[in-house]
Amino acid sequence: MLKRYIQTGFFLFLLALLYGLGLLPVLLVRASLQTGQYLLALLSWAALVGLSLPFLLGIIIRRVWFFPGRGEPVLQDLLREKILAINDMEAPVRVKEKRHRLIVCWRHDDPAWCERMDRAGMKKTFELHLELDNATKTVTMTDRARKVDFDLCPVKVKTGFLALPRPCFRVATGPDWSVEAYRDRRDSEYRFQPWEIKSPVMGTILAGGWNVRFSLF
Repeated sequence: MLKRYIQTGFFLFLLALLYGLGLLPVLLVRASLQTGQYLLALLSWAALVGLSLPFLLGIIIRRVWFFPGRGEPVLQDLLREKILAINDMEAPVRVKEKRHRLIVCWRHDDPAWCERMDRAGMKKTFELHLELDNATKTVTMTDRARKVDFDLCPVKVKTGFLALPRPCFRVATGPDWSVEAYRDRRDSEYRFQPWEIKSPVMGTILAGGWNVRFSLF
């Protein structure tokens, strides 16, 4: 995992260097430009950075954070069943089906769990979006975070309308990690962190022979 962090840092350094080189010509001709022209040039550079940065970050994440599956890939329906089996466990995690995606998230509106999440200081609820590509046997993982308000818990829990990108790179990929870990884990052991959702799901996917690719969007 350390290698992936180093690779990510290296690509981010190259990206920052690229943007710096793009700004250099503007700084070099600063003396020959009027204030309005200089500000327009800076705004143009900033707009270029703002528009291209999410796209380039997405490329870096998809390139570096790819994990090959272990062994022969299982059937897609079987993999879906293994992930959906989370709903049958007494765990603070659930799986929702939305069109062609699976969304794994906390049971933040469950009266049995919302008070624990409130005491743990949860301000945003984590969502793990899974898109299964049967042709390449690859599951694309996209991380999302949504604001959550426990003020009326357990009667009602409010969540924000937007689920914004929140990349989670802290994962465990060892053979001991799978969704079956939810059956044995005690309630007091949960810290309601993103990796507690992502690692077991990812472990199950890899053990099923499917690849995992992280994505920003």
